[in-house]
Amino acid sequence: MAEVVDDGVDPITAEEAEQIEEIADDASTKKKNKKYVKFIEVPDSPIIVILLGWAGCRDRYLEKYAQIYQNAGFSSARYIVPVMKVRSYETYRTFAKRFYEEKHKAKATQCVIFSAPAFTTPLQTANALATASYGPGNSIRKEVTKAFIFTGFSFHRGVSWLRSLFDADVYAKTYAYYHLLSIKDLPKNHLYIYGPADTICTEDSIEAFIEEMEGQGMEIKKLRLEESLHCQHLRAHPELYANTCAEFVKNVCQNTN
Repeated sequence: MAEVVDDGVDPITAEEAEQIEEIADDASTKKKNKKYVKFIEVPDSPIIVILLGWAGCRDRYLEKYAQIYQNAGFSSARYIVPVMKVRSYETYRTFAKRFYEEKHKAKATQCVIFSAPAFTTPLQTANALATASYGPGNSIRKEVTKAFIFTGFSFHRGVSWLRSLFDADVYAKTYAYYHLLSIKDLPKNHLYIYGPADTICTEDSIEAFIEEMEGQGMEIKKLRLEESLHCQHLRAHPELYANTCAEFVKNVCQNTN
């Protein structure tokens, strides 16, 4: 999951609000959550924290993260990207990219990233998506789904490798991990929360990304947690996680004002 801090947000126009509502309606499901875009407004908040979730995420999970920033005095907006419509980096553009590029990109000052970004193998991807769909237990449907996903992503990986023989930028065009590495105007301040117990987004891949960001002159903060699993850092270390995120946002705001 990622949390992007948008500094000095102007009040949204009626047209922008309508666009956001259209996104929320399109992302709605028949499950418990009626809408995926939700706002928490804190009076006199200098910034807005944007929380993004994806496969396996539910609004009740994101709400816990939003509460961290609300308690620290910051407004927030949370959005769950529907996995059935955005299954990879190549399909995410349908949703928030244009709105972000046109309205808020220049104002983004920092980002908090946990259990990511990492370049996952087909097996890691299959495990993640199957678990998000069917839960942590074992079942025939889950194993069959995992096998199909693994086969599809393995084929996709092979095709990407063949294309890379003729197109040096194919990985940046195909995988979010490499695309992010190619971007030179990311928010300057980063906080990464990760650890060795994560079997989906491995710390070696995350640390390679961090090293590249440091080489680009980014201001990096890291919190390495030994035993917490993928996307389980808040559950395993609630006080440490909340304090680290809140202090990071506060410190960056003070330094940029």
